[in-house]
Amino acid sequence: MPASDPNFSPYRRRLLAGAVTAGLLASHGLPARVFAATGAPLAADALRAAQLHAVCRTLFPHAFLGDATWLACVEKIEARVKADPAAAAPVAEGLAALPAGFANLDQAGREAALAPLVGSPFFKIARQSAASVVYYAPETWQALHYPGPSAPFGGYVDRPLVELDWLEGPRA
Repeated sequence: MPASDPNFSPYRRRLLAGAVTAGLLASHGLPARVFAATGAPLAADALRAAQLHAVCRTLFPHAFLGDATWLACVEKIEARVKADPAAAAPVAEGLAALPAGFANLDQAGREAALAPLVGSPFFKIARQSAASVVYYAPETWQALHYPGPSAPFGGYVDRPLVELDWLEGPRA
């Protein structure tokens, strides 16, 4: 992406590079501590980003969403941790409770690994943050045939919520 693209911030670029690094590390089975002498912060951030990315994709397994949406989910969680120091501990504890190769597991394996965390503060933070990103994304609206907000068009009184040709009319 060109550097002038406003939707591709330096933070997002670093996060993407970290996620790629984490994927490579995980695919070769190398833990982050191997890289402690040469760049632990990058390796640790990359592993953290990869785990958060996998958590978000597990919670909302929409195959039609691109990586930009999932990176935005990770950014939202990290922004919440920075804004609310009380959220930092639950996120760190939740990620620590996940198995080492969490990001490499299939959907069923990730769901099983997340099951014990349901109801925990980490799970609530991840679910709320990811849902707010996923369901506010116009690409999600298009895939679900939702026309978007109606306020600019005067509301839903004269504009149906969803116009689906295959849906039968109202029943008497």
